[in-house]
Amino acid sequence: MDAGSLYRDVVENDAILREILRSQPCSAPNALFHRANLMEKAEQFVSAFPGVAATKETEQVLWKPCFYKRIEDFRRRIRKYASQSGTDRSIRDHFFKLSGEFQAFLDEAAAYYERLHGYFASSSSSSSTAAALQHSMFRCLIFLGDIARYRELHSHKAKKHFAVAEGFYHRALAILPDNGNPHNQLAVLATYVEAEAIAVYRYCRSLLLPTPFATAEENLVLLFERNRHRALPPAADGGKTITASSLPKDKSAYLKQFLHRLTRLHGLLVAPPPSPPDQHALDSSIVCDAFTSLLAAGVLGDALVLKLFAVNMFCICRSNSQSHAISLTLAMAALVLPFVHDKPLLLGPVSVLCDFFRAHPHYLTVTPLEETTSPLWAWTQALADALNRRQEATPYIK
Repeated sequence: MDAGSLYRDVVENDAILREILRSQPCSAPNALFHRANLMEKAEQFVSAFPGVAATKETEQVLWKPCFYKRIEDFRRRIRKYASQSGTDRSIRDHFFKLSGEFQAFLDEAAAYYERLHGYFASSSSSSSTAAALQHSMFRCLIFLGDIARYRELHSHKAKKHFAVAEGFYHRALAILPDNGNPHNQLAVLATYVEAEAIAVYRYCRSLLLPTPFATAEENLVLLFERNRHRALPPAADGGKTITASSLPKDKSAYLKQFLHRLTRLHGLLVAPPPSPPDQHALDSSIVCDAFTSLLAAGVLGDALVLKLFAVNMFCICRSNSQSHAISLTLAMAALVLPFVHDKPLLLGPVSVLCDFFRAHPHYLTVTPLEETTSPLWAWTQALADALNRRQEATPYIK
């Protein structure tokens, strides 16, 4: 069959399935029969004419009627039986049976999208289909990441590991680095393991890219809202601080408290609540004191500092209190610089921040002079001191 005939078969079967799903559950025998038909026709089309199939976004057409609706149906029923299980053995047995069926369905879905991805990846693209093939591979990897995420979420493991899903999202990001969708999905993974600050970073990256993922905006606001409903830790852990010799568990707890407080501050800058915020939460000096302690104790590496700086830059771009966001950013940068002599990799995040202000110098002039002069001069002085220390420590070579 030619490409046109195969595509018409896909369109026809897709229309039939969607019409059935308007009046019947996705697990109804009739729906399952036509779902199988659509999947078969679509795979024939993609395997025979991957370039043409990519231009028709065939993998996207299949996702909702063939997979996502069934995934949501399984999850809804699993939640229902999980809430009713208690001591009723028959309900508990049905719950485990349903969970097993769901895992088998996800295995089938993963195998199917792996095959579609393989067809797209092995195609010899022409100039007219190269971009479409890239986008199709990208979407297949996003779907594979989602499938792996659901598989792990609904497994019966005591501790969840999302490395497989994370790997698919990173592969998608490598194909289309300007697309915000993978960053949004990585943020969702971070929320599962209570890595709140990392989730904020990923949502910010998702929104700042040339092709932002619109849902990330709502997700970020919801994250900040949840953060506001959790009590702030006492400043500096009730007067305590940490040092390089502190126990690992104490360092971890102190870092967690710092990130929670910083996320609260970021939330107030980007998505302030309707009522006036607690001024204690807006006090950036508490955040900066904890930041200094963590740097001195060797807890913060360049990768995490870069992520925090990226969120600060997002706050500058999006905040209603821009001067506050700029002051916080410059103050944190100035605090990093004294440590670059012993940890030169920390210059990386500072360099990125310099590039940001070089590209957007107006951020240093739009606020009242007195609000930026002090932190800006402190940063400049700290940068000069750090560079002088590095130069003095470097042997002169003729």
